[in-house]
Amino acid sequence: MTVVVVLPARWAMGRGSRSGAGGWEPTPAIVCRACGHEESMGAIIRLESSDDEDPGVVQARIRESQQARRISDEMTLSAVAFAISAAAGEPGRLSGSGSNGARVTGVTVAHGSGDHVRGPCLRIETALNERHRHRGERALAEEALVSWLQDGLPGSSPGSDAAFVLALRANERARRQLVSRAVVSDCEIDLDGTPSPFTCVRAGSRWAGVTRTETLTITISASGVNPGTIQLRPVTDSVTTLI
Repeated sequence: MTVVVVLPARWAMGRGSRSGAGGWEPTPAIVCRACGHEESMGAIIRLESSDDEDPGVVQARIRESQQARRISDEMTLSAVAFAISAAAGEPGRLSGSGSNGARVTGVTVAHGSGDHVRGPCLRIETALNERHRHRGERALAEEALVSWLQDGLPGSSPGSDAAFVLALRANERARRQLVSRAVVSDCEIDLDGTPSPFTCVRAGSRWAGVTRTETLTITISASGVNPGTIQLRPVTDSVTTLI
């Protein structure tokens, strides 16, 4: 497919059209000359580093970033007003959160390897039901698995922004196609001492499972981990346990 970027590389948030009507800036797009197929361009931010930068300066910047992240995590966890689930007996770390204004509505805890391609790992999201009230357990599990199958960004070989975006879109379509064929089953996972039914979707060694309690939606994404070995327990001391 031969493509061309047809609009300036400026990103318009909201419902602006490609033409920029209604006061919005034009939304960049990639369009096939042959068939007219269109892909939204979005925004691309490139980060550059200097090879001759002082290693000491780099390490100091890394330490500062880690400290800032720790403070941010502590603030997030101190604001949580619901029980966060984590794998019993496993060291964990905060890997994500969601909020509605100042109110935290979801927290994700990660266990194991940071690279789910190379080793067993587990990610557990605990969220208020309101975050997912319009979607069923299977749809949530499938969406979690689509994300979990992502193995990083396309290669950084020289190429245009359009080629990079097309590679991203193709990768996402391939993952969604794989998940559409994935095995769907019900499995029981220990939730605070009680076997609880999860809707699970599996593709190879990776899977995602979802269950709902009266107030919470719990989503597990796992690689190389048997669902029957997982024991979920509430975090009793959020800051010292997870950070």
